[in-house]
Amino acid sequence: MTGQNEPAIFAAQKAEPLLWAAYGHVQTLDFYYFAGLAVAGASQTAGPESSSRTIETLKQYLEPLKEWAETCPENIF
Repeated sequence: MTGQNEPAIFAAQKAEPLLWAAYGHVQTLDFYYFAGLAVAGASQTAGPESSSRTIETLKQYLEPLKEWAETCPENIF
């Protein structure tokens, strides 16, 4: 949101191992949504050598969001 993608990605990497503690809470959705936005934003300035890694990371963040959208579409923003 502020264009500081690298610090946001670093924070997401530190927070990810703790997601188990937020299972079933809205913070889990926030994590995947905002971590994905940070990775997508950082990809704008990254070189082509990191594009395959970026795509895989984005798929990792998109999968739970997609599942939640399919199982309960009225809760998606």
